[in-house]
This record gives sequence, structure tokens and C-alpha cells, in this order.
Amino acid sequence: AGAMSRLCRAGALQLLHRALTSAVATSPRHVRCLPPASSRSGSGSLASSSDSVPSVHPGAHHYASSSSPASDEHALTGDAAGGAADGDAEAWETVVGLELHVQVAANTKLFSGAERAYGARVNSNVAPFDTAWPGALPAVNARAVELAARLGFALGGNVQPVSAFDRKHYFYADLPHGFQITQQRFPIVLNGHLDVVMPPPRPPADDAAGTVHDLRAQRSSANQVPVRRLRVERLQLEMDTGKSTRAQGATLIDLNRAGSTLIEIVTAPDLRSGEEAAAAAESFQQIVRFLGVGDANMEEGSLRVDVNISVRKHGEAFGERCEVKNLNSFRSILRAVRFEAARHRAILHAGGAVTRQTRSFDAATGETSLLRDKASLLDYRFLPEPDIPPVVLTSAQLAAIAASVPELPSAVRARLTDAWGEHALSPKLAEAVAAHPSTLAYYQQALAAARLHQHAAHSPEYPSGNPSEYPNGTTEHPSGNSEYLNGTPEHPSGNQESLNGIPTLAHPNGASRIPKETSGWG
Repeated sequence: AGAMSRLCRAGALQLLHRALTSAVATSPRHVRCLPPASSRSGSGSLASSSDSVPSVHPGAHHYASSSSPASDEHALTGDAAGGAADGDAEAWETVVGLELHVQVAANTKLFSGAERAYGARVNSNVAPFDTAWPGALPAVNARAVELAARLGFALGGNVQPVSAFDRKHYFYADLPHGFQITQQRFPIVLNGHLDVVMPPPRPPADDAAGTVHDLRAQRSSANQVPVRRLRVERLQLEMDTGKSTRAQGATLIDLNRAGSTLIEIVTAPDLRSGEEAAAAAESFQQIVRFLGVGDANMEEGSLRVDVNISVRKHGEAFGERCEVKNLNSFRSILRAVRFEAARHRAILHAGGAVTRQTRSFDAATGETSLLRDKASLLDYRFLPEPDIPPVVLTSAQLAAIAASVPELPSAVRARLTDAWGEHALSPKLAEAVAAHPSTLAYYQQALAAARLHQHAAHSPEYPSGNPSEYPNGTTEHPSGNSEYLNGTPEHPSGNQESLNGIPTLAHPNGASRIPKETSGWG
């Protein structure tokens, strides 16, 4: 049984290796995942949080020194940001916290019946409420609430039976209401954690310019895959804004995205580098996809990351932070954190002081630029949303949502790497298999196929070892009669076992049985 299990695993992994090799050959930059599987498999295991984090004021986000990640979903490579680091860089510690925004895979928007579809014609999926027409009232999307609660359970958070919405006032051209509806006072989830597959220690720079190795190559160089727990402070529902595009000296507005459901996750400032920030965003993307909460495609804007970055001397209090907005790739997360950390160190080394700012990242130059000075909490003028009553989830609804949580990537990796289990994969290979639901489904299907063929090779029912060649009803079994077994003229394998342990000689009608002592087989 043990030998057969090892052969089955080898067959499945060989098929998986061929598929991944083919993908690499056709896409030199990265391995694209297979198309999403139509169904997910796994047990409903829930993560439980042992690290309770007190609730904090949502506007402040408690990021005294948090920094933000920059990275690319397709290739985790990049240049060191901001040029050469200052000479005493080792004395400084980078502190990073994340704000992760993911669009929910609901068919309609959070407060209107307009369709949520990527790539639709400009301003075609817009309802009166999305454009803030007078008299248009919001109606909460129940499916969006359910998916937010499911993500909260998966992160080990405390899903609140009662949550409420607030208005956050600020002006943007793509925000027709003049305010965003969010959950400032009573978010739907408090606390929780995210298990992050961490990259190995970064090797020294290749040259004076600070060129770094590919992050995925770093991971593959180590057999063990370390996991760190990143604390989650809160999870809240909010409506998305529209999209602004500069063209021909004008600003063009597309409101197809306006009002779509966003889930925002605010983490504690527990990360210490751009590599860790990029790894955290990638781990979060995997969880969102496994849960079916959203597709989390960064290139489509359905997963966006804001990073809060600061630096401090080791052992000192958190420094002032800056926020880099709307990073849409892992590589951008990686590079933005490096550049901002180097900029902060240069300011402090020169005797200056870092001021709180909101900045943008230019992927072409690898640098950040000022958007605005960070508005104080009072500038947003939070007030309760008068048109939306509190959202109430009963204990029965909470139990049903908790039971719908599938097996998470961390549980999949633990199952695949269990030395006493049926898989016993290496940590590196388990991470690759658990990277996407479709990859896991492909591996499981390949493993099942390998087991079927391995069983056929040792089964008296399939003398050729191929279960597809001798099914009932073929020319070897015209009638589909189960008495046509190995040991008959049609099956010259010499195996004398047959129905009820008695060898048979297949007659055309499949009815004649001949005892062993008269069958001519001795």
C-alpha cells in the first residue's frame, strides 16, 4: 500500500511538472495558473486567532510607524528604490502596515442593482444611486455582507452580529456623492490574523546600484517555507469610487466601478521589509481566491494595496509614517517600500523630520511623489449614514456562514506536507500546489488519475494496465457479462481467478463454467 501510494504521488507530480514546464515555456516572465476550477474541494476548517488585538480608532489605523509594500503579481523582481542606501542603513528598521482593498464577487454593487462587470463599456453599468441623483436611496447587498463575514471567519476574526455604516466626507471628481459610505465606528469584523508565507532573507546586492535577486528564486533556494502571523485589526465594507483618466489635457470619469463593494482589511505594523509586504499581499490574494470572495486580479484593479511606511532605530518608538496609495502589483509594493524607507532614512540622516503624507508610486521611475499632506481625522467629518439601518446577522446566519468556509491555503500546505499523510510533499512543492485553487484542483485530479492507472496495472480486470481498453460492452465483452474475467481465452494473462474464485472458459453466450480440474490448465 505504501509503495502504491508513492507511485501515485509520483505520477501526479509528473503530470503537474509537465503542465508547469509547458506554462513556463510559453510565458517567460511567470507561470500563469490554470483556469479557475468550476468547483472547490476541501473541508470547512476555520482559522482561530490566538492574538487578540484591541479595537482601534478606524480613522487613525494605529499605524504610528507602519510602512507599505510594493510588488508585482507577475514577477517579484525589482531595483532597489531610491538609489544607494545610506551608510548606516543597518541601524534602521523599516516598519510596514497594509491596507488591503478587494472587490467582492457579488453580481451587483453594494448599494444599487447595477451590474458589477470588469471591461464593460464606459459608464454603462451605472444606477441612479451611483451618480448621487437626488432621491436615490441605497439598499444593502446581502451577498456582499455574507462574503465579508466569510472572509472574517477565515482570518480568525470576531464577526460582529451588528455593524453600521458611516459617511466619510472628501472630494474627488470620481466620487459623485462627495462622501464615501464606509464602516468607521462599527465594522463587520474586528481582530484576526493572516498567515503569511515569508520570503527567505534577502541576499546581498549584486552591485553598487542595489540590484536584487528574483524573489521567487530566493524562495525556491530554501527547502523550508517560513510562515509568519500578521495581525489584522479590522475588516470593513465600503463602496468603491469611480475611475479617473487623464487624456488630452482633460480628466475623463468612468463610473462603472463607483459603488462596487470593497472589503478593506487593516493590518498591524508587523512587517519589516518590502519583501515581507509583497508576500503578505500574495498570501491575502490566495485566501480571497480560495474563499471565492473575489478574483483579486491586481491588473484589473480588483485588489489594490495601500502601504504605510516608516523607519526607526532598532528598539526605539515608531516614527512618522507615509502612505503610498493604490499599488496594483507585488513588484510595485516591493519597490515602493524600498524607496520610501531609503527616503525616510536620508531625511533623518540629514537631521530633518518626516512629515505625514499621502504619496503615489511611479512604476516607470521606481519613485514616489507627493499627492497631499495627510488629512487629519476631523477633515473627513464622519457621521452615521442616515439612509442605511444597522446590519444585523443572527446566530443561525453566522453559523451557516462559518460552515461555508472551505479549506484555506495554510491548511492545504499543512495537509500536503504531513510526513505521515498520503502526500508528504516538500514545503516548496506544497506552496506551489496551494498557490491557486485551480492548481490544487489540477493536482488532485492528476493524483486521482495516477491512482486509477496504478490500480489498473495491478488489477486482474485490466490485463493491459489501461482501464479504458476493456470496459464492459467492448468487443472483449460483447454482452457486458461480468463472467468474462482474466483466465479466459479473451484474456490470455494466465490469471486463473474468475467469478467466485472458479476459473471460467468464456463461451460466446458467457454461460458455461468449467471447473479447474477439467479446464485444461492443470
